[in-house]
Amino acid sequence: MKQPVSHMVHQSDRWKEQANHRGATVELQSLPIAYSALLLDSDGVLVDSQELTDRALRVWAAEIEVDADLVLKMVVGRRMADVAPSLVAAGRIEGALAEFRRIELSLAREARPCPGALELVRTLHGSNAKWAIVTSAERAVAWARLAAAGLRRPPVIVAADDVQRGKPEPDGYVLAANLLGVAPGSCLAVDDRPIGVAAARAAGAAAIRIDSTSASSSKQSVIRSLDEIDISVQDEKIIVMSRVYATSGGRHDED
Repeated sequence: MKQPVSHMVHQSDRWKEQANHRGATVELQSLPIAYSALLLDSDGVLVDSQELTDRALRVWAAEIEVDADLVLKMVVGRRMADVAPSLVAAGRIEGALAEFRRIELSLAREARPCPGALELVRTLHGSNAKWAIVTSAERAVAWARLAAAGLRRPPVIVAADDVQRGKPEPDGYVLAANLLGVAPGSCLAVDDRPIGVAAARAAGAAAIRIDSTSASSSKQSVIRSLDEIDISVQDEKIIVMSRVYATSGGRHDED
């Protein structure tokens, strides 16, 4: 039987502080580690919205008369503002972005929480933890999806419309850390896209990637959902522990 989180990480000598690991991917078997803040992508980490995004992109692509499959490939993990200039004439970009926003908002009510998201957000809100969302979605869309998924708002959100450069540039993660009053190198980022992990690492944060299709024990910085890690808060530090690695040995699946 799985021990309660408070028992698993109660004593300070059971975990080590994140330090001197700027831009590192996290080896799950090295956990638990303490971080000053948690920086979370929204779509694919907290909110299950991939199918909604795909639908929105296909509708939008049809409206601007562009191949939908091409758009789907170009947008993965990126802001639409960074993609649209390659697809739409300069004079039509602003209107095209507004139309995409409208489509996404019309579908946002169908968003659902990702596995482990509700539990994690309850834990964070019930503590003095420093945490933020860093998303490639526009702020209005991110808020609407979080609300539909039943997830409370974070103390800080950095959305597509808050930065000059989107992922894989580090701007969003750097800004989130600054707004929380911590160094990016003391943070753990969780993102579901390689482009997002690259952005977090470029900012100096440690990073874990969520990939629901992953089944390989060789991917030691990849989890399939938030259910595969335990997160608790002690003395304003966020303690992260793996649920899929024993104290010795490799990855295993729990019953």
